Amino acid sequence: MEAIQHTALVPVNGHARAVDHDDDDLLDRVRQYFREHCVHTADIKTAICQFYCVDLAELNGGIRAAEVAYARQMFCYLAYRYTFLSMASVGRKVGLADHSTVQHAIRKIEKRIAKHPLLADDVDVLHLKMLELTLIRRGVGRC
Repeated sequence: MEAIQHTALVPVNGHARAVDHDDDDLLDRVRQYFREHCVHTADIKTAICQFYCVDLAELNGGIRAAEVAYARQMFCYLAYRYTFLSMASVGRKVGLADHSTVQHAIRKIEKRIAKHPLLADDVDVLHLKMLELTLIRRGVGRC
């Protein structure tokens, strides 16, 4: 069985380039790019829905199934980390009651990443997917 390769577009010298997610130096540049450029929550939601095979309506709704709740927690983690939104604003984007629920979600994801290092790879793949969606939205397109 062949291993699945995750690739995405990243900005390199003003042009989009397809790269593998194994490149640590590149991931550092991607993180820096996100810090410098505002990421839309719609791009984060799309990446989450595609990665976890969850419908947008489920992500935005109050469904408490474990896979949907985990995807919602990951959204909270990424949205708070890569946007300029408050915890309360992040929560409102997915129908959560208040900032304490978002705070709990962020802590839970951080603990899971610390306990299961492979989850850090999931986060890296989601970072690259968010960047790809951001570049496409900005008109850079695919290579």
